[in-house]
Amino acid sequence: MPGYATPRRFSVAENSRPAFSFAAKFTKIERLQICEICHTVPDVAGNPDSNFGTIEMRNALRAAARLPLLDVATEAARLAKAREEADFEQEFARRRPDFCHQWTDNPDGWMTNMGRWSRARQQVRGEMQES
Repeated sequence: MPGYATPRRFSVAENSRPAFSFAAKFTKIERLQICEICHTVPDVAGNPDSNFGTIEMRNALRAAARLPLLDVATEAARLAKAREEADFEQEFARRRPDFCHQWTDNPDGWMTNMGRWSRARQQVRGEMQES
């Protein structure tokens, strides 16, 4: 179209990792492994005693890789939120059989059943917050 600039298309691989100054010291696979370790939740099960469980250990690894260090308070809050979400998903998966008849045993349509599913999730989340 005249008058409009054509947007540049970026691939996921092009934008997923910034170019770091230590690129010449590590192979591409090593850089990706370092970035994956430093940017993931340390333990899926929520165990703070895992090998990568402390933010200080992750910061030491990031410093060795010359990556920017994580803010301890922000990262602790992010990990706490991730653990709360994981706990909720586990609890909802455990309690889902109690609710699934509300959205599977009726011909009311997708939107209505999605509303019932959402309401069931809200109920479980509310019960978890109360206890």
